[in-house]
Amino acid sequence: MMLKKILVVVGMLVAASAFAAESQRLVYRVLSGERGLQIGQADLAWTLGDDGRYAMTLQLQTTGLVALVAQVNEKRMSNGTWDAKTGFHPLHYERQRQGKPPELLDFDWNARVVRTTRKGQTKELPLTDQEQDYLSLMHQLGFLRQKGPPEGKIAVVTGRRIKQASYRVEPQPERLKVDGLGEIPVQRITARTDSGDFAMTVWWQSEPVSRPVRLLIESEDGVFDHWLQS
Repeated sequence: MMLKKILVVVGMLVAASAFAAESQRLVYRVLSGERGLQIGQADLAWTLGDDGRYAMTLQLQTTGLVALVAQVNEKRMSNGTWDAKTGFHPLHYERQRQGKPPELLDFDWNARVVRTTRKGQTKELPLTDQEQDYLSLMHQLGFLRQKGPPEGKIAVVTGRRIKQASYRVEPQPERLKVDGLGEIPVQRITARTDSGDFAMTVWWQSEPVSRPVRLLIESEDGVFDHWLQS
């Protein structure tokens, strides 16, 4: 029995290293709009535990001249479970913004519902098996890059509704030129909602380290382009 548990843990760690480091903290430059104006800095951190639990945090702060005009401090958090066969299954997601009530998602996979709380109002939406929150989606795309299939369906839960989407893993690797880091070998994965109002593209590096090098978000809130800086 002990040997079986050890093999399970080792298998999970190997699977984790295939699409993401077990624990990491990265810092990104954040650009906005068509002209790519630098508006701030984003700190991304995650932990993938050998107990099958994960925790992720993304914090955005305005910097430079933009911070003189508008102070923005936004934090997103996601935690849940993960496994080597199906990837990530969020349990709780939270978005915190200055001067606004938090937005919450609570996933009940047994009851097959997600409870969304936005502007103080809570409602329930039905779940299938492929729903992700805003933050876990990025890592699920990294997982699908390794585990496939290269194209398929996925869903993103927002504070208002569940958005059905399609994802695609580009078959050919690319080399992405990043300021201060040189050219980095990456593979591009995109998820886009069927309604066209949200898209996430991740350029994922797998060698010699596994990490998202660039993260492009296109949504109703605008276009936000995250470039790794450290």
